[in-house]
Amino acid sequence: SSGVRFYYSKKKRQHDMGILAIGDPTLNLIGNSLGGGLTRHTLDCPSSCSESAIGGQTTELTVIRELLHMHKSGARMVNRQMRDGEIIRSGSADYFDFDMQGTLDVQQEPFTIRPGDSFQTTCYYDNLKNSKNTFGFSSQEEMCDAFLYYYPKVALSDNKPYMCGFRYSPECNSD
Repeated sequence: SSGVRFYYSKKKRQHDMGILAIGDPTLNLIGNSLGGGLTRHTLDCPSSCSESAIGGQTTELTVIRELLHMHKSGARMVNRQMRDGEIIRSGSADYFDFDMQGTLDVQQEPFTIRPGDSFQTTCYYDNLKNSKNTFGFSSQEEMCDAFLYYYPKVALSDNKPYMCGFRYSPECNSD
């Protein structure tokens, strides 16, 4: 026995789950330098992104899980949620260790996202040993992403997943 069990139901759930990826979800920073030493990179997800994705479909999304993701140079990470210019919630990893499977599950109660909410994802890196380190897909390169598991899943017109961050799309452009 593998120890894995699968459960099947013919009854459809009330809501489908979605994943909102923020920070640099499409790795538009690929090849950019982290800089040497201790560095900080902040990526914004503007209010226009949640307004265009959520507006007209529902009044709010419920987030049940938040995962923070960096690679080997990652030292600390903070993901802030803003509403009307005020920080209303923050998820953080004060100590990040990539060898602990590359993500940190923020321990918190469920929270909501409303149309017009914005996010600011800040990644701190300890790049003292490799001043030539860049953003990229490899574990030796870096990423800066937060993944929010939410419901009800929003249906975007182009069938893309719900993402927001650095140079992702015109309504979600944060550079």
